Amino acid sequence: VADVDMTGEAWTPIEGYAKTVRGNGYAIKGLTAPLFGTTNASIKGLHLRDVNIEVNGLLHSGALACSISATDTISPIVEHCSVSGTINVNNETLTIPEGAAENRVNVGGLVGVAYGVVFESCCNSANITITKPLADAHSLEFTQSFGGIVGRVHVFTKSDATTITAYVNKSTNSGNLTFGHSTAAVPYLYMGGILGLSTEDNVSGYVSNSINTGKLSANNTIYSLYLAGIIGYARCVTNKADLMPVFENNINRGEIEVKEE
Repeated sequence: VADVDMTGEAWTPIEGYAKTVRGNGYAIKGLTAPLFGTTNASIKGLHLRDVNIEVNGLLHSGALACSISATDTISPIVEHCSVSGTINVNNETLTIPEGAAENRVNVGGLVGVAYGVVFESCCNSANITITKPLADAHSLEFTQSFGGIVGRVHVFTKSDATTITAYVNKSTNSGNLTFGHSTAAVPYLYMGGILGLSTEDNVSGYVSNSINTGKLSANNTIYSLYLAGIIGYARCVTNKADLMPVFENNINRGEIEVKEE
C-alpha cells in the first residue's frame, strides 16, 4: 500500500458509497474534484495532498465529500483526515429553481454539508476561494455557508424520531478562506474558520477544542454577513440547557477582514 498520485488525472466524485474508508495514514495527491459526491461513508486516516480542485455548479462541495449523511443504521465519522492545496468554487452556472426545498450552497475544506456526522481530529490547510456565487438567488431565504472544516452541519433524524447530532472536535484550519466576489445577490453568508453554520435543529451539537489560524476575508456588500474565527453562526430552538449547543476551548488566531467594495 502506498500514496496515490492523481496529478493531471481527471476525476469524477464517487456517489452512494456507504462503507468505511480507511486511509491508514496514506495520501491521495493532486485531486481535481471532490473524492466523494453524496455518501454515507465514514472516512478515517485519509489525507488529500496538494489538491487543485475547481468546483463549478455544485450545490455542496468539499475535498473529501460534497455531502455526508447518517442513516437509520449508519453514523458516519470523519477522523484523522486532512486536506492541503487549493479549492476554487465558481457557482455562477448553478441554478436553483424558485421554491426549491434546498436553496443553500455549502462549502467546506473537507465536507460541504454533513447530517449527523462527527468530525474528530481533522485538519484543513487548503486555501479556499468562492470566486462567484449564484447569479440569481431568487429571494432573501438563499444562504451560503463556508467553513474551513465543514460548511454546514445538521442533526439527522431517524425514522423512529431519535436523532444523531453533528459536531466538530479537536480540529484545525490554517487555510485562508476568501469570499471573493462582490455582489448583492447573496442575502446571507455564514463563514467561520472551522464551521460556517450549525442549523437550528442541530441541538446539543458543538465545536470544541479546535483552532483556526487561517485568514477569513469577505466583502461588505452582502445583505447579512456572519463572519467569525471559529463558527459563523449557530441557531438553536430549544430552551433546555442539556440540549443547548456547546462551543468551548476553541482558539482563533486568524485575521478577519471585511473588504470595502
